[in-house]
Parts: sequence; C-alpha cells; structure tokens
Amino acid sequence: FQKEADAKHKSAWLFEPRRGRLLDRHGTPLAVPKPARRVGIDPTQVRDPRTFALVLSDILGGEPRAWEIQECLRAAHVWARENEKPLPQYRVLISYTDDPALVDRIDEVARIPLRRKMRLGVYGVVVGPAEGRSYPNETYASHVLGQMPREDGAPGTGAEQAFNDVLSGSAQSVPLYRDGRRRAYAKGGLAGRAAASGRDVRLTLDITIQHALESALSDLQEEWSPLSSCGIVIDPHTGDVLALANRPDFDPNRAPANANLAVQGLFEPGSFFKPFTVGWALGHGVVKPDEELEMPPSVLLRHEKKAISDSHEVGRGTVARLIAHSSNTGSAELGLSLIHI
Repeated sequence: FQKEADAKHKSAWLFEPRRGRLLDRHGTPLAVPKPARRVGIDPTQVRDPRTFALVLSDILGGEPRAWEIQECLRAAHVWARENEKPLPQYRVLISYTDDPALVDRIDEVARIPLRRKMRLGVYGVVVGPAEGRSYPNETYASHVLGQMPREDGAPGTGAEQAFNDVLSGSAQSVPLYRDGRRRAYAKGGLAGRAAASGRDVRLTLDITIQHALESALSDLQEEWSPLSSCGIVIDPHTGDVLALANRPDFDPNRAPANANLAVQGLFEPGSFFKPFTVGWALGHGVVKPDEELEMPPSVLLRHEKKAISDSHEVGRGTVARLIAHSSNTGSAELGLSLIHI
C-alpha cells in the first residue's frame, strides 16, 4: 500500500538551465536567451471541458482555439479508455512558443490565484518554461550562428549545434509530492532547484567587420544580381575568421537555416589560385622568374575528356606573363610539374 501511495503522490519537476550566450571577439552578444513557454493540461483537474476551453482560449487571445483545447482533452479521455488506464495527468497543449504577446498571456494565466482559477473554470492548466533564443543582429552572421536544436529533436546548425553541450548546461530534477487534490508541492522547499546554466561561448567574429562584409555583399547583389555569393574575412596572422556571410541569407529569429555556401558549397578555385601555383613553383625551383614557358592553346590531362584551354592565345612567356594574361594552360603545365616534388 505504501508503494501504491508513493506512486500516486510522488513526481518530479525539471528545472531547465539558462542557455549560454554566443558573443563576438569583443563580447558583443550575437545570440541570447529569450523567454519562451510551454503549456499543458491536467485532464484529471478539468471539471467542465467546454467552459475550460472557452475561458482559457479567451485568456490566451484565441490561440489555441477553444475547439483545439477541447480536442486535446477528448484525446486524453480516448487514450485512457482504449488503454484501460487512468486519465493522464499531463497533455501538451502548446509545446513551444516564444511569441512575446502569447508568452505574456501565458504568464497571466500562471499568475491567476488558485481559488480564482477554480471559479473561472481553468483549474488544470500547467505552465512551464521553455528554451527560447534571440538573435539581436538578425541576418548578420546567421550562417555562423545557426539555430539551436529544436524541441522535437531536430538537430541545430552552426555554432549553436557545434557548441550545444557547452551552451546547454544541465537540468535539475526536483522531487515533488501531490496532496489529495493533486496539487504539487516540494518536500523540504526548493533550495536545491538551481540548474547548472550553460556557459557563454566567445567566437572569433568581429561584429564591426561582419557589418562591413554584409554591406559589401549586399552591394554586390544589387549591382550584379548573382544567384548566390559569399565572403570570408580572415586574420592572416592567426587564421581567425573575423567575418563570414552568404547570400541568400536568413533571419534565425524567423526562418529556418539555408545552406552555408562559404563552407558547404563547392566552387572551382578559379584564377585567384594561379599566383599560389606560381609561387609554389618558384619556391621549389621548378621555374625561374625569367624562364620562359610554353602556354599552348589547350592542354588535355590524362584520363580527362575535356581539355583545359585559354579564351585567348597567350603563347610563350615568363611566369609574369602567365599571371598577367591569366593563362589556364600555363598554370596547368606548371601544376603538372609540381606533382613529383
């Protein structure tokens, strides 16, 4: 009998930790916690489902609607009947919301005194905190920051996912007891309830440089209208990424993430890489600065079907001519000579 009594009276309350912030290299906030809520119903405490649904929907501003609340209660009764079990003490009504207006209305419900809840007919509403996130710079560095993992188990993106274990902290479970009316109380108080909050993560990004890069990409898009573009600013002395941006971008406050082309997209290096090839060849003595090279109209590499060619004839010349005329064939020939180094 003691075991049966304990099973009826004992439960637990999970205190969620505060998620850490994402900061730029100077400590400017890039992602910060935001108030969010979840709402449930204890069907065992609802005496008049119709009144409960109408009043609660009205207090919450019509979201969820009354019929949706009644359907939630009906589903609980159907589940209990089909499984031949008692009514569940918790059913999810709103799994997650960070809409400021709705959060305020939910908090208003939570503040209603118990006796007034019973008079209004909304006794049985269970309000709990949820993990919310705000990105004060909106689209800036959105692909770097990404979005945190969702409540439904879907993985996050960007730094939010990469540093999720550090940012999340650890929850704290506190044993609760219920009296004869199923009202919860904590035995011995809530002295040990504090959850271990997540730690802040400081990135190498500089929001000022990020602003300059974002503006440059916006100007590029306006002038040339490419399908996509990306830019990365790196400190040449340390390799720190100071800024990274993509177009199209997205606002992590409102929209799901799209592809981070700067690290996920595949692009041919193009002509900008030719100086690296020439520099490597000069550094290893494969070619001398004043040595002349053949830069034929086309070069067919082994096992390839398509030849590398120049859009204009370059002819014979030094590596300076190769760079000046951006010769594809000259770079290919030079690259082939580096294979066996």
